[in-house]
Amino acid sequence: MKFIYLIITSIMIICCILLGVFISSTDNSIKEINEDITIINERTQTLSQEISGIKTETEEAKKILDNLQKEYDQLRITVYYKKNPTAFLTFDDGPSKYTDDILDILKQNNIKATFYCNARQLDGTSVYDSVLKRIVDEGHVIAVHSYSHDYAEIYSSKEAFFNDLDKAITILEEKSGTKINLIRLPSGTASAKSFCEKYGGSADVFRQIMEELDSRGIFVSDWNIDTNDWSSKTTAESIVSELKTTAASKLGSTYKTALVLMHNKEKSAAALPGVIAALKELNFAFEPMQPGGYAYIQRTN
Repeated sequence: MKFIYLIITSIMIICCILLGVFISSTDNSIKEINEDITIINERTQTLSQEISGIKTETEEAKKILDNLQKEYDQLRITVYYKKNPTAFLTFDDGPSKYTDDILDILKQNNIKATFYCNARQLDGTSVYDSVLKRIVDEGHVIAVHSYSHDYAEIYSSKEAFFNDLDKAITILEEKSGTKINLIRLPSGTASAKSFCEKYGGSADVFRQIMEELDSRGIFVSDWNIDTNDWSSKTTAESIVSELKTTAASKLGSTYKTALVLMHNKEKSAAALPGVIAALKELNFAFEPMQPGGYAYIQRTN
């Protein structure tokens, strides 16, 4: 019996010793694990700081690259359009029932143009949806002119202007499936400033509008040749004759560009073949307007 007790006691002693060794070993393992976790946390923090630094450097590098691209684009514009006679055919206030005729003439001459659209005549109707599709499918550029073209309304404040513009862009983008980032201010930049002073009470409204357009990346351009196709005093023949003289004078300018203002009118369509022929005779090549490309802004000071 004593022998059995001795065995049991011995076993218990051995177990206690083994348990002590296990506990000691476990404590050491936990200590080592905790030390490893601390090292990992420190390394993770270091890596996070390094990643944050790389991200900042990448963003700064992208800004530098973007600025270099803008400088390159501007240099290209400066050099190219000083040497190469280039015509930009632009059509305001469309689409209309005459836009298809204009598109037919452009297609016959393999010329791409720019259409500065008013969105009010597109709102709530599908009448001109096929015309917009033709403009896009045939490689022309859709730009925005306004929604309402109501000077008293849109130039009364910055908020009024962008309420009108945002509505117009939404309609045009939904119907055309293209990004709209080109604008021609209704009546042109110089008149826009005057209208801001008249209806908004301050030239500061004009400054706010222009700054906001720039911050949104919406490019503004006027024209340097007005065909006056909107006037009852002109005819298709007089439009062509006057354009030929004015375009010829542009060949002696610093920039050899003819940025031609026309409209989506019957007279415009009638004059267009002669306008194209006159510009070709003067060795102008044709381009549509492009964001960040050539632009002409009227003086406002």
